[in-house]
Amino acid sequence: LPTSHFLEHIHDQSTFTNWTSGYDHTARLPELLKNDTMPKLPRLPHHVPFGLPPILNKNLTLDNISSQWRATETSAMAFAQTECIDGNPTPPCIFSFLAGSVDSNPNPNFLKKKLNKFITQNEGWDLTWDYGKLGFEAQQHNASFAMEFDIKEHAKPVKVVNVMFMKSYGEKWEGSELRVHTTIIPSTKSTDILNNRTTSIDVLGFHGKNTSEIFSQKLILDKDEEDPGAKPNDRLRVQFDMIGGATFKITGLMICDH
Repeated sequence: LPTSHFLEHIHDQSTFTNWTSGYDHTARLPELLKNDTMPKLPRLPHHVPFGLPPILNKNLTLDNISSQWRATETSAMAFAQTECIDGNPTPPCIFSFLAGSVDSNPNPNFLKKKLNKFITQNEGWDLTWDYGKLGFEAQQHNASFAMEFDIKEHAKPVKVVNVMFMKSYGEKWEGSELRVHTTIIPSTKSTDILNNRTTSIDVLGFHGKNTSEIFSQKLILDKDEEDPGAKPNDRLRVQFDMIGGATFKITGLMICDH
């Protein structure tokens, strides 16, 4: 604050030193506490309780929210231990990408490296970033690529392949259609090693509206209790084949347990 402000409020100006800014306790201002004189807390604050907070209802108050939250902590931690290996949460997806999302890296080369780790065969597909829409795009008739995943021993089973894709319009997209085909190759430890399980869906990449829009479609792998999807130690192959048109753009792919 300017000196004139203090001069108006200080009666004994003889103790006032001439300065233009800063803090001077001699000008009838309280002396600041030094670090070694700071009062110490009787104990450290409690950690945030593990698990979800209690349900918000008319019985929940500021006085009981902590006790109610901590009352469920033991059961929440017990449940978490069934979902973790060595204290680390088991991810729900063995692979995922979503082009253009807040958490994704916008660099096309980053996405290309991520895809190439699992792509075993590619003919006619490449990354494109036209009109601000990043994706993996088919660029010719009969374009095809395949990805393979070895499901680790402690991973969750894969039950769903969720494909996000763009539908568009015009001559370039006319007749666009993609077939997504999965093959589950049982591990050598499995009793059904000779019984590869397959499933597929067909997805249209064009529509009659003069807009480009993002859609998603799920391919369900767990059909029933006898066919629970891809289990740990199995290998999952996902094949993408153009069966119509010459253009299709995939903007996201999630291979997960739900």
